[in-house]
Amino acid sequence: VPGMTWYFLWVEDTTGTKVQQWMTAATAGCGGGTGTCSYTPSTALAIGPATWWIQVWSPAGYGTWSEGMAITVP
Repeated sequence: VPGMTWYFLWVEDTTGTKVQQWMTAATAGCGGGTGTCSYTPSTALAIGPATWWIQVWSPAGYGTWSEGMAITVP
């Protein structure tokens, strides 16, 4: 999201909430809030379905939560 400086990552798998973590745009590889962000948490997920969400923050305030994105852990 252009101009955002912080991102909150929330990840749930079949065992419950696994990740709740704030990170800077620079940590996510999109310093300054531009470009494509990516981040790999160190927490292992259970095999099977999982869902992740992102909320953004900038000095202007909080953004809305993203739609849940489904993933499958092989």
